[in-house]
Formats: sequence, structure tokens, C-alpha cells
Amino acid sequence: MQGKADLPLYRGAAAPRTAKLIGQQPRAGRVGPPDQKRSSAVCRAWPRGGDGGDGLMTTAPDGSIIRREAKRPDLLAFEVKDRITKPDIEWMSALVDEAMTAHDTIDMLLIMSHYEGSDLGARFDAYATGVMARSVAHIRNYVVVGAPAFARAMITLSGAVLPVETRTFDLADEAQAWAYLDEAGPAKA
Repeated sequence: MQGKADLPLYRGAAAPRTAKLIGQQPRAGRVGPPDQKRSSAVCRAWPRGGDGGDGLMTTAPDGSIIRREAKRPDLLAFEVKDRITKPDIEWMSALVDEAMTAHDTIDMLLIMSHYEGSDLGARFDAYATGVMARSVAHIRNYVVVGAPAFARAMITLSGAVLPVETRTFDLADEAQAWAYLDEAGPAKA
């Protein structure tokens, strides 16, 4: 693993959203939105996360969300393994925000293997809410595996009124969800 001094430095707006603020503890140095306060901070990129060498973390700061490997760059796949915290929802939102910017249209797979709810701060995070609102114009397929009954109902309803194709699968049918997205092909052909 690289030492702290070997990691590239970033300043201002050039700092990737997945950067860690230097000198802070992991929870305080969370990945988060590129707000005004952080844009002038000195940042260091996270060490490679073992997800294909793109340098991004594969696990959110508090560990409630994991980025799963996908076969194509315009497909984001996440697994929810615990109670979602504010730092973790900001981490996930930053990755979704970057993908929407890079690919314009994306597909998203959310696997809720051990969903335990979310902290109040995660539910009302302004950055995450903004990304979610903008995602309506950028997400083609939104597929959720293992959603609780209340979430399934909301996903089904939103698919009926929003220009996003939504599908839900039982946790045991995760392979079918991946097959559905494989069949859909790249978001931009």
C-alpha cells in the first residue's frame, strides 16, 4: 500500500469528490459533497480500493454501503449491509454524481442485503437529496434487490410517474437482476 506522502495532492475544484481531507480521522475525513468549505481544502486521493484500479474506495467510510463491481462503467452497483449513515450516503451520492457527469445516462443496481434503516442525518442530507433529484434525468434503469415492502411500493409508484424504468427483485433473485441489466445493455448505445 502507498504511504501517505506517495498519494497525489489535489487543491480546490480539481480535487476529486472521492478525496479524503488530509489529517482527519476516517469518520471526519469522509467522502462528501464538493461544497464551498471543502473546495479550498488540500486533499489526498484515497488509496486504491481493489476494485479494478480506479483508485476509488469500494466501501463507504462507515461500512454500511459497498460498491459492487459491474461489467460496464455506466452501471453503478451498491450493496447496503447495515444502517446507512450520513458519511456513507454522501460517499454513495458523490459516486452517483460523478457517474452522471461522466456518462450522462446510467443504470443503477441497489442490493439491500442487510438494510437496517438510515440515520436521520442520512435521510435529510442536502447533497444526497440534490443528487437524487438530479438523477431522475440521468438514470435509465433503477433496479433494487431485497427492498423491504414499504420501499418496493415506493419504487413501483415512482416508476409509474417518473421517466425512470424501475424494477424490484427478491434478495434470492439477485442473479435475475444482474441478468436484466445485462440484457438492457449500455445506457447509451
